[in-house]
Amino acid sequence: MTPACGGPIRVGLAGYGLGGRVFHAPLIRRVPGLQLTAVMSRSEDKRRQAEQELGVRTFDHFSTLANSPETDLVVIVTPHDTHCALAVEALRAGKHVIVDKVMSLTVAEADRMIEAAENANRLLSVYQNRRWDGDFLTLRRVVDEGLLGRLRVVESCVGRWGLSRRTAWRLSDAHGGGYFRDWGAHLVDQALQIGGTPRRVFGDMLFTDPSVDIETYGYARIEFASGLRFCVETGCLNRAPKPRFWARGDLGSFVKYGLDPQEAALARGDCGWPGDDPAHRALLHVDVGGQPAEVLVETVPGGYVRYYENIAAVLHEGAVLAVTAAQGREVVRVLEAARQSAHTGAWVRLDASPSGA
Repeated sequence: MTPACGGPIRVGLAGYGLGGRVFHAPLIRRVPGLQLTAVMSRSEDKRRQAEQELGVRTFDHFSTLANSPETDLVVIVTPHDTHCALAVEALRAGKHVIVDKVMSLTVAEADRMIEAAENANRLLSVYQNRRWDGDFLTLRRVVDEGLLGRLRVVESCVGRWGLSRRTAWRLSDAHGGGYFRDWGAHLVDQALQIGGTPRRVFGDMLFTDPSVDIETYGYARIEFASGLRFCVETGCLNRAPKPRFWARGDLGSFVKYGLDPQEAALARGDCGWPGDDPAHRALLHVDVGGQPAEVLVETVPGGYVRYYENIAAVLHEGAVLAVTAAQGREVVRVLEAARQSAHTGAWVRLDASPSGA
């Protein structure tokens, strides 16, 4: 893919709900080399809001945005079941494409998206912004520095109490709703960043609310070729807090509570690192001087803006893409395997890694 020349990359944003308005638009506008020029929404109210807040052109149909000669990059922040069709349309129109996680509902859809990007010689990436969560960066630093020894087991959990009924499509399995696809896409991506090549997956799901067809509890145990066990848990049955990360190695354990503070900061209009709650600083349980000790660990500053800084560097300078479509596909492959396992009660093997992952 040839780097762009000249002026900024003109970005069109498809979707102006919470994701588009809070997680994408502020970050795009902050990055030199990117220029947010258009927003597409089927909602007249949201188009009006985008015009007032951003001063950009708005469209009511995706095809108009995808075929606009004034758009170079299309960012798709729409219901999960629309990602494949919209991405393929934009790629065939010659646009670079970013899709919000989860990349797609199935591996087959991900393959169609990747094929369209290869045929068009255009960038295709997945917005896995939580690679830049402070808690995850802190865990990675602790692991990389060998403070836990050989990593054996990691538990990663994001749970809440009660279903959020704010967005109707997120309560529908057909639209790709449910916490396991939504938060699970982040947690699985983080697991793959640490674990490498997955070998097999076991999944479990509970459906306890008869008013919806999405799970209220989702779980995946991913076993890696290295021997690492990485357990991912999501849902809305958590009235009491569980550690965000609990990692165990041959030399010690790492425990971290609390969610990364960047989402709340972005909702306030702050794109920078707001600082972690001191009460949520991680604890290392290790030996110090031959004696068991608890050691406080300062949180590594996160930074979601780094995702879009990388996109600008790729398109302007030919830098290496941080989040590839192949990596997005691998997340879908693990999530799909976990759902299959939850249905059958059997492990699903993932020995054959996809080409390019």
